[in-house]
Amino acid sequence: RGYMPGDHILVDTHQSERCKSGDIVIAQLYNWQTGTAETILRIYEPPVLVMASAGLIAPMTRVVDHQNVVIKGKVIASWRHA
Repeated sequence: RGYMPGDHILVDTHQSERCKSGDIVIAQLYNWQTGTAETILRIYEPPVLVMASAGLIAPMTRVVDHQNVVIKGKVIASWRHA
């Protein structure tokens, strides 16, 4: 489980409100002071997004508050070219 640079993913933006525990999601982290947003790929474990990385002992989490952290879609497929 995991994605590498060059992998392709298919995201369903209509499922953002229906994500459940264990789903891989695309989310936006909004910084209202600078007016910027960062797009992230995370595992949804309600009510938080969890970074999955083999080297992390304590994975970083972000609380989905629908204002500063917003789920934009659910990954429904992925593929890698050989």
